[in-house]
Amino acid sequence: MRRALIICFVLLLVAPLTACDLFNDDEGPVDPVLVARVIVLDGTTRITNSDGHVEFLGRVLSNGTATARNVRVSVSLFDASGGLVDVASTTSVPEDLAPDETGDFKIVTTTAPAAYTTRTFTVEWDG
Repeated sequence: MRRALIICFVLLLVAPLTACDLFNDDEGPVDPVLVARVIVLDGTTRITNSDGHVEFLGRVLSNGTATARNVRVSVSLFDASGGLVDVASTTSVPEDLAPDETGDFKIVTTTAPAAYTTRTFTVEWDG
């Protein structure tokens, strides 16, 4: 009798596990993971504005599978010894970029052209 009760108790504990998906190896179709990704395209133009400061005009491309929201582009300017001279940023126009969509940017710095030797661009976005 005691053995029969133990078997019934074990079956009551195991039965809920058979209804869950814990041991199911067949997961069926998997939805693709959507990823937002944005890059700065080649051809960024540098001009000197009427104040004598450098401006960068360029274009970004959303090359991910999801919309990149609130796209921001930054430029870091460095002197010949690698010291940071200036950092400036702006948002792209439009700010939200669907996959394969491009946006324009204009970054205005407070730096004269002779004050830096190298630059790096950074792109950030939400989503």
